[in-house]
Amino acid sequence: MKTAHDLVAEAKKEIQEVPLANAEAAIKNADLLLDVRDADEYRSSHIPGAVNISRGMLEFKFTNDPALENRQMKIVL
Repeated sequence: MKTAHDLVAEAKKEIQEVPLANAEAAIKNADLLLDVRDADEYRSSHIPGAVNISRGMLEFKFTNDPALENRQMKIVL
């Protein structure tokens, strides 16, 4: 059975972390800007154009929404 550490290590192979200095460019070039905070937090303030999918619903949405199936999509969290 894989440990949490193993799962995180596997996931990190699939993502690119962006330094803070490059965040603005990453946001501009993203196919999807995703805000994973709770709805109340999102409503209080968010980056224009960000889509809210709370952390608790993230896996469900990515598994069941055909618009999110493209693995080549550039997503910024």
